Amino acid sequence: FRGFGSMGGAFGGGNPFAQAFNAPVVLQVDVTLEDMFLGKEMNIELDVGGRRTQMVNLDIRPGMLGGQELLVRNSDMERDLIFRLREIRHDTFRRKNADLLIDLELSLREAVLGFERAIKHLDGKEVWIRPKKGDVVNFHDVLVLPNLGMPIDGQPDVRGRLFVRCSIKLPRTRSGWLDEKQERDLDQLLPKDTLLQQAKARARATHQARSGSPTITLQRASLRQFGTMGAPSAEQFFF
Repeated sequence: FRGFGSMGGAFGGGNPFAQAFNAPVVLQVDVTLEDMFLGKEMNIELDVGGRRTQMVNLDIRPGMLGGQELLVRNSDMERDLIFRLREIRHDTFRRKNADLLIDLELSLREAVLGFERAIKHLDGKEVWIRPKKGDVVNFHDVLVLPNLGMPIDGQPDVRGRLFVRCSIKLPRTRSGWLDEKQERDLDQLLPKDTLLQQAKARARATHQARSGSPTITLQRASLRQFGTMGAPSAEQFFF
């Protein structure tokens, strides 16, 4: 089982003082963020020496954290086992306690006129998001969705938040993007409020054209809030 390392001496030789006091063996197990989100039963086969193997069942509860430990007591083994969870880094989501964070790159048009995007969540489901109607997204704005973060271990009905950190991809030059007439038109448009009406009309048209899951409106937030929900107690980390 990858992530455990060598177990030489764990169930036979090794430190005689540790064996005398039956000190448990601490092993590391790698767990994906998806498995920590949904929960998972893991069956692990251990080599206990003498060409013997032992199956160990671990119950990864939804919302468990990296660093938490699971104690396995087994009369067939000379010593108890402690499995310490290590969370595998995710390509899309960053986690802090019960909160999740993703980065979202927007075009200039999306930042000014609004957007609707689908995010594939850790359970494989798509979550449609959009900014508040009429809002213009600025560089490094942070938006938040309540109840779309991680479950909280021991509180199955409580969820953390999903933070969305926005960046805007601007064109490097106006050449090839705007001709002279379009530049003049844009110069006339920018001081006026017509962009807001266009954003509202576009959001309505997009919502009417797409069926399925409802779109959730993002609220403004600060990264100082990220990770403040679901902070574990000391009891959660140790069996």
